[in-house]
This record gives sequence, structure tokens and C-alpha cells, in this order.
Amino acid sequence: FADPRSHIIFDDAKTFFSTHNRKYDIIISEPSNPWVSGVSSLFTGEFYRLARRHLNPEGILVQWFQTYEIDASLVASVLRALGENFPDYAIYAATGSDLLIIAGETRTLARPLAELTAMPGVARELRRVHVNSIWDIEVRRLGGKRSLAPMFPTYGVPANSDFYPYLDLHAAKYRVLQRTAAELTGLLAYSVPVVALLEGSGKSERTESRVDGEEYLEALQLTRRARYARDFLLLHTAPEPVAIPRPFQKDLELTRARLIECRDPERSDIWFHSLYQLARTLNPMLSPNDAKTVWERIERGPCSSRLAPDERQWIDLMKAVGNRAAPDMARLAEALLAKSSDLPAGHRQYLIAAGMAGYLAQGKRAEAGALWSRYPKDVDKTGDVGLRLLYAHAFELK
Repeated sequence: FADPRSHIIFDDAKTFFSTHNRKYDIIISEPSNPWVSGVSSLFTGEFYRLARRHLNPEGILVQWFQTYEIDASLVASVLRALGENFPDYAIYAATGSDLLIIAGETRTLARPLAELTAMPGVARELRRVHVNSIWDIEVRRLGGKRSLAPMFPTYGVPANSDFYPYLDLHAAKYRVLQRTAAELTGLLAYSVPVVALLEGSGKSERTESRVDGEEYLEALQLTRRARYARDFLLLHTAPEPVAIPRPFQKDLELTRARLIECRDPERSDIWFHSLYQLARTLNPMLSPNDAKTVWERIERGPCSSRLAPDERQWIDLMKAVGNRAAPDMARLAEALLAKSSDLPAGHRQYLIAAGMAGYLAQGKRAEAGALWSRYPKDVDKTGDVGLRLLYAHAFELK
């Protein structure tokens, strides 16, 4: 406010745009919660269309949106409206309950993020919110329009608009019901890295940043645990277990004892559960190269020859998921599903997610859809955001 370059104007945003024929490089919209009277009109298709009209060719719209005291269907309604008016967007989780939406031209959003940290003033401000490197931005990225937009029609809601104010009509109700849209930020740590596979990307292989601000975002907590698990399984001297949950530590100790140190590996009913739980954290939170190193340590260890064929196949699948090896994911998931009829429901859903993601990453929508259709009793897209996303891509929902 003290900067002499600032011009503070008290006015309605839509009115200001309509009465001033100006264009901008950046428009930042940080309205209050949508249940506040009049606020929901800043999340409509009409507002997004107006904002885009007042952006320069490479300009961007930046907007905050909440995931607390709201339903995922309302977020879907807003993002459908955004997607109808902007060629591209990217969504970041600022915290576990706050989204940051950036919309603009695809070529603009594709610009290297390294430019941000090259500006001393911007870098200083980013450090105040626990962003110390490009990795800290990448780890918060939920996805872009290409990967996420097909999912929003599955919620069965219209695009929010002035003529059909779906957000305004339902926001207060979901606030009273204390609903949450946290399932969306759950994509950051989903057991199969579905967004990375759909977008053909992996986590950065750069020198990793220290984890900072994990009290605000679960994905950061899980990243720290995954790095600890990596070091625990690879290093001769185990690292200090700082703030590591006891069940996670026990899973690590059992996995190391059975599969690396070869202490009683035949008791697979015990160690397999631990290995499965570790895979759900390791694979989405580590870079493909780091995950591959961990699984190769287990795969090439002296214990592997004593494992049953099905057990080795599971380890091969977990390695493929961590390494984003799409063809192997699809092949191994199909094989394990075909022979394992007595698996727990969670394990079967994991296999279906891995198989579908493997097919979709190869552009094989028909095969992904067929896999879904073969196991209708094992899939529930309403309670599993990863399966919801995969379903939307497999059946090409618009």
C-alpha cells in the first residue's frame, strides 16, 4: 500500500473492467469465501470471460479458492467455468485447504518456473511461505487443464455462471454441513502417480530441497517420510527417525529385515502388508530415479531368490509404478488381477489404478476402459479421486 506505484481503487471488479478499457499482464483475484453475499459471482464463466478479455496476450489470471467448508462438486463447477474460458490452467495447493489457480495461454504457463527464483525480490517473498526452490512449487502442483478437466464432469454439476449460479445456491449448505474438498489435494499423494503419468512428467530430479512448511500440507509430510524410508532402506546406518509415525517405522523395519537382511522372508503374510504400505508412500513422493533405486535394492538383494513368483511380480509392479514405466504397469497389474481373486479390496483397487494409469499413459483408452469394466465390483470412483480421474480419461468425458 505504501508503494508509490500502487493505485488503490474501491469498486466492483466487473464494473471497473467494464468502464476502463485497459489490459493487464496479471489479474489477481482473491475474493472472500463464496458463501459471502455477492462473492460467488467472481467464480463464474462470465467473470472469467471478462478477465480474459482484459489480459494482454501472455497475461495470466491468478485466483485463490478454498477446499474447506465446501464440497468437491462446487470446486468442479468453478473449474468447469474456468476451463470454458481459458485455454489452459494449472492448479497448486498452497496449503491443504487452499488452492491457487493460474490461468492463461498454454505457452505462458509452460514457461520455466526457474525465472521466479532468479528475481531476488520474488525469491525473498516466496521464502516467507516456505517456497525455497522450484521443487517447492512443483511438489504443490495438482495438475493442469489437460489432466484434470476431464474429471470435473463426473461430479454431475454445471459450469458455474451468472445465469445458473450453482456455487451461490449451494455454498452455504455445504458450509453448514462442514464438507471438505480435500479429496482434490489428495491427488498430490495418491498411491499411483496418476497425474504425472497422464501428463508424461515426473518429479524433479534436481538436487532436492529441504522440506519446509509441512505442517500446512500433507504432501510435504509424506515427502519427508518417503525420503527417510529411502535412506533407511539404502544406507548401512539408519537415519534418525525424527517425527516418523511408529506404524511407518515398523513397516520399514520389517521390510528391511525380511527383504534386505533375509530374516525369515518366508512369512510373506507379514512383510507383504508392510511393503505395500511403504509403496503407497514411496512411489508418488519420490522422483522416479530415487524410487527405482529403492526397488532395485530389494529386487537384486539376496532374498529375492527365496520369494514366490507372485511376490516377485508384486515387487516388479511396485518398481514399475515408482519408475513410471507405463507398459510394465499395465502388464503386471493385469496379470496380478487375473490370478489373485482373494485379494483385499484395497489391493485390487491399487492394481486397477496402476493398470489403467499404465494404459492411459500409453494413449490406450480402450484398454483402460476395458480394465475398468471387467472389475465393476472393485471400482468406486465416488470415494477414490484417483479412480475418478482415471475413469474420466478412459471414457473421454467432456
